[in-house]
Amino acid sequence: MSLDRMQKKEIMDLLVLSLEGEAGADDLALLKAILRDSDEARDYYIQAVSVVENIRKMEWAIETAESLTDSSDSLSQEFWNLFAEQEKIAPAIHLQKENSETQLIQKVVYPPVEKKPLSRFSIATLILSAAALVFILIFVKVAPVNRSVEVATLKDSINARWGQDDMSMNPGDRLISGSNHSLLGGGIITLLFDNDATVTIEGPAEFEVLSVDRLKLQYGQLYSIVPKQAIGFSVTTPNAMVIDLGTQFGIQVDFRGNTELHVNKGKTMLISGDNKSKMSQEVREGAARKVSALTMQVSEIPCEDNVFVRQIDSKNDLIWRGQSAIDLSDVFCGGNGLGTGLPEGSIDPITGEILKFIAEDREGSGQYVTVRQRRFVDGVFVPDGHNKPVVVSSQNHVFSECPPTNNVYYFDPHKGIDADRLNFDGLTGIDVPAADAESPASLMLHANLGVTFDLDAIREVYPLADITQFKSWVGISSNAIREGNLDVWVLVDGQLRYSQKQIHEKGRPYPIRVDLKSSDRFLTLAVTDGGDKDVVIEAGRATDSDWCLFVQPELQLVDKAPQ
Repeated sequence: MSLDRMQKKEIMDLLVLSLEGEAGADDLALLKAILRDSDEARDYYIQAVSVVENIRKMEWAIETAESLTDSSDSLSQEFWNLFAEQEKIAPAIHLQKENSETQLIQKVVYPPVEKKPLSRFSIATLILSAAALVFILIFVKVAPVNRSVEVATLKDSINARWGQDDMSMNPGDRLISGSNHSLLGGGIITLLFDNDATVTIEGPAEFEVLSVDRLKLQYGQLYSIVPKQAIGFSVTTPNAMVIDLGTQFGIQVDFRGNTELHVNKGKTMLISGDNKSKMSQEVREGAARKVSALTMQVSEIPCEDNVFVRQIDSKNDLIWRGQSAIDLSDVFCGGNGLGTGLPEGSIDPITGEILKFIAEDREGSGQYVTVRQRRFVDGVFVPDGHNKPVVVSSQNHVFSECPPTNNVYYFDPHKGIDADRLNFDGLTGIDVPAADAESPASLMLHANLGVTFDLDAIREVYPLADITQFKSWVGISSNAIREGNLDVWVLVDGQLRYSQKQIHEKGRPYPIRVDLKSSDRFLTLAVTDGGDKDVVIEAGRATDSDWCLFVQPELQLVDKAPQ
């Protein structure tokens, strides 16, 4: 169904408010609702934005009467079409009727004025004068003015190297619309616009903040996350404009001027071409387009998932490009799950302190110990279910199914070293390297040991992702001295979610898949001695050769749905 005149006027009014930075939350919500519910409204909005962009790019000068006849310098037909539409929807002007008595007196006292026919030239002059007046009013509204308006904040940066004019920019500084181009020689920054749109830019790049909902990228690459209230946010490049329709997208402009658009969530509108021949097309989730700098032609390209930096966190040295998993062995060693942790690491289950690797029999304290030096590791413990509750979190969750053990452990919990591995020779369908490849990441919990991870602490660092699953392979290391006997347990907030009992065979992997909800807080991994009794022989401990490895222990991530 086509738009009526009042609907078009409403869209135009909301667009002007947005461009002026005067649109409130209710205005933006209304515009979003209009664009969401009508294809015709979106087409009209895109046409209006395109016209405004053309007006902004025009060079304004006093022209002679001769120059006005030169069609090469006139406004595009697109503008006049839209102007005609605006004329149709403009409110009528009602002129007050003259008093009849005044007319009568006028006829008596004054001689009648001779009526002259209007020539075509007079009519044309009148129309042009009226059009010029309306055009001036429109120009005052949409043309850039020399005033400084703060529209965004530098939210965070990692290793940012600025151009000479921007050397003092630091997180928390405000950015002004219409300021000079900013040069980012290297590093990564995140801008938070006042309409809550977030843009992460990776250097080298040159960009300019145009308004609260517009940014220009001359070269470099960025990733934009636009919430519902900021729908209509746009990014311009030397040969294209991308208008958000509620989405997440990445843009890359190389030094030749080629533009690439990759849409990871939602959909966008891509406008390409020069002022004489603009083309627009909708680009949806999972699709990508490239606009050639030479020919202006648009071609389909594969959509990249992990190329653009989506999120940075300088406090945790986090640069997230949308990876679908984080490594818990890296988290155990003080990292953020993407390889920033120490190569090796051990935690004392009695004190919770970080220490060098120790291999000797020691007894547990019967206490749950928090780990202050690891943000994402809540605590460690030695499980023993002899007539006492086994606490497995700092919130006093209890492992009620814990069996009795001999309360002894040999290795400290640690990240698996190269020699500690599971043998996957001859097995198929397992997503790990072959036997002659580098050992996969692993976490070793010798019986009897347990470790608990704080999922909420991890969520704070990954606000753009949901944790959906714990995934791993578990078994006895293939280079254990003898055959072992152990039980494996996985708990969430003290509730048993997985168990594998009586594991004996060295090098045999068992898959673990535990689904996680947003309300789940603590993930606990525990290994007990399988119920063996200590005997008086050389290898008489119940924990003998219980070298349990969690191979490729990962938390699976998915992008959060747009808010």
